[in-house]
Amino acid sequence: MKKVIAIILTVILCAAGITACAAESYSDGENVMVSGVDDGARLIIAEYNEGGRLVGCKMYKPENGVITAPDTSDTVSVKTFLWNMDTLEPINVTNTDTEDDVKMNVQIGDAVFTATLEDNAAVGEFIEMMKASPVTIEMSDYSGFEKVGSLGRSLTTSNSQMTTDAGDIVLYNGNQIVMFYGSNSWSYTKLGHIDDLTGWRETLGSGGITAVFSLAE
Repeated sequence: MKKVIAIILTVILCAAGITACAAESYSDGENVMVSGVDDGARLIIAEYNEGGRLVGCKMYKPENGVITAPDTSDTVSVKTFLWNMDTLEPINVTNTDTEDDVKMNVQIGDAVFTATLEDNAAVGEFIEMMKASPVTIEMSDYSGFEKVGSLGRSLTTSNSQMTTDAGDIVLYNGNQIVMFYGSNSWSYTKLGHIDDLTGWRETLGSGGITAVFSLAE
């Protein structure tokens, strides 16, 4: 998680003591995403030329609680505002981009494995789910190399063709979580990888499992 995306808020937010709904911003290198917003939120991106003159201003609406906009911060000077159009108040934003790896626990029975998460929109949305409560998924075996189960909702995909390794955790078809104990070549959105595979294959076994996903402290 390398890039820092600046969310610029007006000083009115602090001066007036406004407590707005919390949102989190992150970037996958191509898009800026802000999660945890309601339907009334708008992401306003103002672009300036080298002389400091405003050359463009665009407004983006949320979809399923996430606003996605092109990341133009590498090419132009940009100021970004998150605004509640219903209350006409700014929305407080926490930037989740950090140099530190984000860890997730995967519990199967009494065994707990730690995974390092990727930096993409799907992971950001999955993190929001885990913050609310641990995510429990019933998973079944498929083709002798993976466990797969429905997340119950769709996440934002950034699929790419890959060959998975044991320990990889990916998103398939937008709403299926897949954990590999073998290898497969397909188009997935990678979510993370198990740090220590000791006992991983034995714990997954050959039948169905219940996996509980939570943020590591």
